[in-house]
Amino acid sequence: MLKPFFSDFSVYCKNLNLAQNSIKEIIRYINQLNYYLQEQHLIEVKHITYKHVVYYATKDSPAPTTVKARIWALKKFFCFMHLNEHIKYNISKGLNPPKIPKKETLFLTENELKIVIKYAAANLNSKFGWRDFLVILLMATPGLRKVSVVLLNIEDFDPQNQRLFIKEKGAIDKRPIVITSAISGLLCEFIQSKEQKRQPLFLNNRNKRMAADGVNKIVNKIKKGLIIDGYD
Repeated sequence: MLKPFFSDFSVYCKNLNLAQNSIKEIIRYINQLNYYLQEQHLIEVKHITYKHVVYYATKDSPAPTTVKARIWALKKFFCFMHLNEHIKYNISKGLNPPKIPKKETLFLTENELKIVIKYAAANLNSKFGWRDFLVILLMATPGLRKVSVVLLNIEDFDPQNQRLFIKEKGAIDKRPIVITSAISGLLCEFIQSKEQKRQPLFLNNRNKRMAADGVNKIVNKIKKGLIIDGYD
């Protein structure tokens, strides 16, 4: 019943600048809704009620995160259906996702951060020393997430305007951020040492793009080094 709308709905989601993986997830949830409605022997879209979507959002006692994801998909889909006049009312309008307590984020103190950066700077001459130092610096100073750091390419660096073009989770387009002249200078020096000028900015020991897990390994390596040096 809902599948004939999937193609146009996908285009609608792309126009909202949703990432391809996010669109796939939304379609997956709406497809589940479609199966549920078929089980209820519904034939026409106009017969779908608020009660149906509420039941689908909470069926099988899902985790709060799943309920939230289902409601997010329902709101996107029925907004599309209403805007295109496939339904008279947006029956998902009254749906409210559950509030999920945020995990407490642990931050380094200013002194701890200085120790970490100082340790990384002291090991610049080690293998991958420059890479590790810049990764830590980009996460500590402009506050980049590790995923954004590892997705950086050399061409994402604009030395003239001291900017980086970063990609964030769920976004299609990259956005510019301003960096300090100090970081810009360090990046220039780091990039000049590379043979190729169009490749991932940070590579692993196999000359492939470093994964997000690689950032964890850098942090753990520094942590072990600090413990050995008596900073535990």
